[in-house]
Amino acid sequence: MLHQLNQNPASRRIMTSLWDVDDLDEISLEPCVWATNWKVSYGALNLHVKQRSADMALGHPFNVFQYAVLHRLIADQCGYELGNLYWCIDDAHVYLKHIDTLKKQLSNPINQSKPTISLPSKYDEKGNLKSFFERRLSEVQLNNYKHNGIFKYDIAE
Repeated sequence: MLHQLNQNPASRRIMTSLWDVDDLDEISLEPCVWATNWKVSYGALNLHVKQRSADMALGHPFNVFQYAVLHRLIADQCGYELGNLYWCIDDAHVYLKHIDTLKKQLSNPINQSKPTISLPSKYDEKGNLKSFFERRLSEVQLNNYKHNGIFKYDIAE
């Protein structure tokens, strides 16, 4: 995928599939996000995420942040402007046992902070371009994030 973004950015085939039928019998839960499609348009990298199932209270907020960071890292690594993040969910749901906690969470005032993300440098100490795989997620920083309290959700089974 990274090679294609660098060598053939106009391709309509820059995709990843996280659905491996050979693994389905050995994993406890099939991947909720099952595919991504990367498209360069006018110098910006757009990301389309396909999700078969989304627990809107617990899993989906994490998934969006996870792919937003990945989107930024890949755009930065390949030298593209950050484009749009599109999301397609086939089954968005809230579990009954999450409703009371979710109502409490949603009754909070909207947080007006403007968080930003700082990425690890794509250059080493000598100024050479690092491989994408040399960059560490632990070096990604979330700045100016202020949460509106902690809300605990049980994991649905």
